[in-house]
Amino acid sequence: MSDSEVMPYDVLPTFETDNELLNRTLTQIEQFSRADGLPDYHTVVNEDPPSYRPNNTVRNQELLHARDNERLLLNNLDQLDRITSPVRITIRATKTFPEMGKSIERGNPLKEFHAGDIVTGCVTVHNPTSTRVPFEMFLVSLEGYVTIPSIMTGKVTKRTFLKMFDFGACYMDGFYPTANFPTPTQCTYDPFDETYYGFPESKVLEPGSKHKKFFYFRLPETLLENSCDHHIYEHFEKLPPSFGLDRDSFSGRARHIAINESLGYGRLQDIGSPILLNDQSENGQSVSYAITVRMIGKHQDIYKKDPMKKFIMIKDEQHFFRFIPDESLDLPSYKDNQNLAKQSTKQQLERVSRAAEEAIEKLTKFKLLRSAGVENEREVDELSSTTEKLKKLNLKSSAEPIISHTTDRYQNSTTFPLYKKKLFGFPNAKSSEKPNQLRFEASISRNVRLGYIVPSVLSKISSTEIEQQQASVLSQVPLQSPILSPVTSPHGGELAPVSSLTSLKSLNDETLNALVSKMESIPFSNEVEIQLDSASSHLPEIVYVRPALKSCTISSPSPIPVTFDPDFLLQAETPANAIMNVKDEFSSYLAELKSLARETGRGIDKQLCHDLISLSNIGLAQKTLPVFEEIILRSQPKWVKTSEGYSTRFKIKLNWDYATIRKLTLLPSFSICYLTKLYYLTLKLGFKKHSTNSAVLNVPIEVAKISFGKNLQ
Repeated sequence: MSDSEVMPYDVLPTFETDNELLNRTLTQIEQFSRADGLPDYHTVVNEDPPSYRPNNTVRNQELLHARDNERLLLNNLDQLDRITSPVRITIRATKTFPEMGKSIERGNPLKEFHAGDIVTGCVTVHNPTSTRVPFEMFLVSLEGYVTIPSIMTGKVTKRTFLKMFDFGACYMDGFYPTANFPTPTQCTYDPFDETYYGFPESKVLEPGSKHKKFFYFRLPETLLENSCDHHIYEHFEKLPPSFGLDRDSFSGRARHIAINESLGYGRLQDIGSPILLNDQSENGQSVSYAITVRMIGKHQDIYKKDPMKKFIMIKDEQHFFRFIPDESLDLPSYKDNQNLAKQSTKQQLERVSRAAEEAIEKLTKFKLLRSAGVENEREVDELSSTTEKLKKLNLKSSAEPIISHTTDRYQNSTTFPLYKKKLFGFPNAKSSEKPNQLRFEASISRNVRLGYIVPSVLSKISSTEIEQQQASVLSQVPLQSPILSPVTSPHGGELAPVSSLTSLKSLNDETLNALVSKMESIPFSNEVEIQLDSASSHLPEIVYVRPALKSCTISSPSPIPVTFDPDFLLQAETPANAIMNVKDEFSSYLAELKSLARETGRGIDKQLCHDLISLSNIGLAQKTLPVFEEIILRSQPKWVKTSEGYSTRFKIKLNWDYATIRKLTLLPSFSICYLTKLYYLTLKLGFKKHSTNSAVLNVPIEVAKISFGKNLQ
């Protein structure tokens, strides 16, 4: 098949198909027989559809599925007993889809994948013993998951947010070909590597036998809506980047991975090892992507009475790969719609607070009615529900409207005292002279997005020549390298992000024009505007501005019921105080509700309880990164007299400190149910003949990886 004929497309099975073929309860799997199986594709298309009625009716099956949801096989794989098995499973990622009779061309283990990329490879299963090994299921999936350590217990919680199965690579009754690629039929022998493609119907690995399967996945642009219990758009709008390291992966050997200082990353020598980067992750925090292969068998003896112990994990293996989301200039993004109405973090938290207060009030009234002698359960419920209905009507009429943010700039301000330096350069604490109070304000365009940074060894890895060409063009954008000075745009006073066209000669005219056109339509800037206001006529001399980057990671072992806008952490004295206030408030609600539930014997709404647990266990990790060069003011900005004193306004440009960022990884900002990554530009002012420790200001800023999509290829 020629390259021009290979046009990958997606086949997305329905939820019912996924559950019918794979995600059965353990009881259903044991009862299921091939006689009750689904009809093959040829029969359905060319003949009258046969009636499909397994042991139970469809309605009974739906009830059974709903009742046994917590015992579904795919939801409880981690609970299966693992045995020490001699079976060897090898996963190899490949550059292209493998073919029978040809050697496997491995992909680069350091390759970086993006939304829409194809992940292909081969799984080999070998039984090196002289004993037959029976199995029940063979599953090949692409999974994304997070690990979050609990602040209180230190226990690491693991949650899967993405799970895709390749039916053609799994063991299934029937033939599931891979789209647009020649897929061998089951048990076809390949003399090239002495393997059988697929597995026999007996579901037995014969002594010395080798089997293989090819897999094919396309990384999605977004997560499914049901990946977020609260259906928060920002939590499933796009996939999060690979982050941190799952220390328990590779049978716990991943915890021995350390960063090689000369390379800027670390990994095991094993094929498919996860990669550790200096990405400001805390120990135990991670976002991981891996091809996962599991071989499941039946227990032979003692666990027949326990539904969760009927099956065992014969073998499971993972092959990790790095994923980084990009913002395509060809596709719309929610960041392109900054003016869309959305609730602030404060409003979202107030909604959870109101729900908690209503629950507390309801249980308190229930407790008082009981103490007043109203013992009849039905009468207590009726009195409580009447009051509750009246309150809900009042809440609906007084609900806060959703606000709309219309500003196109992030900004923040603070006021601080400025002392004159006295003898030997130290401030005179005994002096009766009042310090000069300065107001410090800084703002930055929302279009300023710092470029994603990765160690040079990894940044040079590119899957195709066109990606290399695009990366070369992209390096001319101040977003990616803010040390570059944009030239004047032909469209007036705007800044054009192209500083030179010398690196574009390798592209043809049509592609070049398309790239330049897309870049010039975006008003990138690397400028920060600073304003100082003073009520005193004794104006200070500014010596330097010291910019830095603050990385903030908000996490919880349970799904977080709100999103965090960049301004939220700035509303308290410090970001840590903002998060501590949340923890204190919702821990108090949770403790009071638990106490009332014990006293009244009444339950708490399940979703509310989970929300309160999440917010009670929320944590914040901060790291300050000196990634920018210090800016020395060679000439002083001009102060202008105002009605309230004096004011000055000037702009600075952000320049990377390349010695610092050489081994640093700066991931794109992201938000999912368990993790939120925010960045702030920290600005510190230094003054001549004056001293202060308070002239520090944090302004929100985003980090992003910009791509030109697939339309230019």
